[in-house]
Amino acid sequence: AAYRKNVRRLLANLQGTQEGSIVDRVLSGVVSARRLAKMSQEELAPTVMREERKRRREEELSAIEKYARADVSDEKCPQCGTEGMTVSVARVGGTYAEERQQALLYRCTSCSYTSRDAG
Repeated sequence: AAYRKNVRRLLANLQGTQEGSIVDRVLSGVVSARRLAKMSQEELAPTVMREERKRRREEELSAIEKYARADVSDEKCPQCGTEGMTVSVARVGGTYAEERQQALLYRCTSCSYTSRDAG
């Protein structure tokens, strides 16, 4: 079942004609056939779609941080190693209140690296 799902996902993405699609990246040699077989749905998406998803995630995190109460933790930033990341607790995801989950949002005070851990 998983194999069939992966084949369908690949076929759907290989039919894309958008600029920056996986077809363009395979034909130009940027992505090998071996790598293509192991790519996630996000990696297979056209460049424009990946950038849009990234922008939406950043907007969501900004909105959450705006309304969430932040505390400073002793966590180390995985990107720059600085101690003292801010931690915010927020409810994220889902359209309806009952679908939302509590998440911890970590933001480095030095390099602004952000990560989210669902709780």
